Amino acid sequence: METLNIYIDETKFEKDGKNYLALCLVIIKNDENISEIKEHLEKLYRELSTDQFLGHDEDDRLFHFTEDSMEIKPRLIELIRTFQIKGYIAYDVLTDSTEFKKTYLKIFFKLLFHRVSKNNNCDIHVFYEEQSEIKEPNIKSIIDKIKIEFTNLKLSVTKTTKKNILICLPDYLLGVFRDTTKTPLQDYMRRNYYKLNTKVRLIHDIEKDIFYSTRNPYTF
Repeated sequence: METLNIYIDETKFEKDGKNYLALCLVIIKNDENISEIKEHLEKLYRELSTDQFLGHDEDDRLFHFTEDSMEIKPRLIELIRTFQIKGYIAYDVLTDSTEFKKTYLKIFFKLLFHRVSKNNNCDIHVFYEEQSEIKEPNIKSIIDKIKIEFTNLKLSVTKTTKKNILICLPDYLLGVFRDTTKTPLQDYMRRNYYKLNTKVRLIHDIEKDIFYSTRNPYTF
């Protein structure tokens, strides 16, 4: 049975005067691929963490898109380009801060259900970054809801943190996506997005129910 390891992260952004919440789901197939990707990421992490000329504040976290310096981001982006991963992004309107939990869980369910429906014969392990507003029973209820829809589905879920180096994968895919919503859009933001957009198989605008893919590319 093939193993799917799924890593999920979230971000907020503003577009056309509205606030949005986006989640990214990254799939890595099989444990040997996990080991290889972790090895490459940890090697670069060690190299960058000891380089005193990269403009990185030692109080900041490495491999976190919003905190990484302009010197670090291109290095990690170039490495991620070499990985055999598949990313999926979905976003919806965040009407106000009190709706964060409801919106997060709605997007989480849509993203995960869609991927499980395409891979329900696999052994699926989900890792999501912990959120103060999202409790483990909230996520478990979604997992249970999905399991009802498929016979003998092997699906587990684990809460994790940014200390899990593989969380940088959805974090960076979301980061380059979020940058495309900024005004003015800088050339480097455009370049970063195009360098990683081949890793994103699908983008779902839930508000408008539009799916962007290679056949219908996301534009900005």
